[in-house]
Amino acid sequence: MCSFSRSLLTLTLLMSFALTGAAQNWKREVRKFQKDLNHHYRDAETSPLTEEDRASFKSLDYFPANSTLCFQAHINRTPEAQPFEMATVSGKNKTFRSYAVLEFSHEGTDYQLTAYRRIQADGSEGDYLFIPFKDESTGEESYGGGRYIDLDVPSESATQLTLDFNHAYNPYCAYSTGWSCPIPPQDNYLPFKVLAGVRAWEKGHH
Repeated sequence: MCSFSRSLLTLTLLMSFALTGAAQNWKREVRKFQKDLNHHYRDAETSPLTEEDRASFKSLDYFPANSTLCFQAHINRTPEAQPFEMATVSGKNKTFRSYAVLEFSHEGTDYQLTAYRRIQADGSEGDYLFIPFKDESTGEESYGGGRYIDLDVPSESATQLTLDFNHAYNPYCAYSTGWSCPIPPQDNYLPFKVLAGVRAWEKGHH
């Protein structure tokens, strides 16, 4: 549940309670995402931070939670799509296949992003959707290499899924060297500022 309309709050008291509860649940989900990600970055076994940065790490820098950048996106599946090699910053390509084109509307304009599944060494597909993207904030308020969103694979009967940019995170390459981070394909560019999720990393400011 996201993109809450304040105008609806005046309809009935019951609707008010329902929307308030949904908004609170959404805020809790965003806080949980941030808390879990911070924990991941504090853990020496999972963190991409250097030992020096991890020693002083308290939290990643997040944009304020913004429900207007959370959407119910239409799932346009691409079952005929063939595996392809997605470029990475290290030059070592990784194999993905397009799972679906996600269609959503923001401020009266329709946009789309492709969601991918990683092809494993045994030929099987990864168990989550991977959405790499860039936007007008890339290289300014957000990391210059783009950001990622991970989503659960929806059921075959699902026609929509929640696309919440408040869950956007930086690739490991934003924090240290030696990683093979996928470069968002050109088609996954959004011509507006996505000021949600994780901000650009500034060494020493965390």
